[in-house]
Amino acid sequence: MKAKILLGALAIAIFMGCQEDEPVPIACFEFTSESIDNDEDPIVNENVKFDNCSQEAISYEWDFGDGKISTTKSPVHKYKEEGEYSVTLTAIGPGGSNTVSQDIEIQMIISIAGRWTGSMTNVLDAAIDNIVCVVEQKNSKLTGTLYITRPGSVITLYCTLKTSSEIDKYNVKIECVEPMRDYNFYFKGNVNKDFNKIEGTWTLNAPGNGVNSGTWSINKN
Repeated sequence: MKAKILLGALAIAIFMGCQEDEPVPIACFEFTSESIDNDEDPIVNENVKFDNCSQEAISYEWDFGDGKISTTKSPVHKYKEEGEYSVTLTAIGPGGSNTVSQDIEIQMIISIAGRWTGSMTNVLDAAIDNIVCVVEQKNSKLTGTLYITRPGSVITLYCTLKTSSEIDKYNVKIECVEPMRDYNFYFKGNVNKDFNKIEGTWTLNAPGNGVNSGTWSINKN
């Protein structure tokens, strides 16, 4: 009887010793996307890949911070809304568990690429009858060319564009330069909810003519 008790105690001791010798997992992850590869924050509805670099783990629990979870080792996830999210990974193994978190910023990209035409008010040159803005967009990077037309000539300006969003309101800021004449145009406006019309104000700083300003409106063709 004593031998059985001793053997049982020895088995428990060996079992407990094995448990104590199991290494504790180290949770680790990185994330990437096409936008991140271009030095930009990930965007809404873009695939974000989470690369698991954990050690000594056999199972994983992900919390993406938007109410979604996963047990896949290296999942791919899409965020439906812009904002900052805290992503948490728990790595689980025979030696216990370990948790690590990282913040990820998701941005909203307003799709305004294409050809826009419209008009400006209060322009010093009354002959100007039309403006055309051609916008190119790659992820969150926007560039454009603005053509201010009048009979027999066209003023061509090269533009950088920035978009931002507030509550139920989307804004666009366009800065354009005409290098040969040192014209500096600044356009600010709001994009309508259908993303097919922009309205706002403009300011022109032209050498010799001072500062001029007015309103503008363009529609997507």
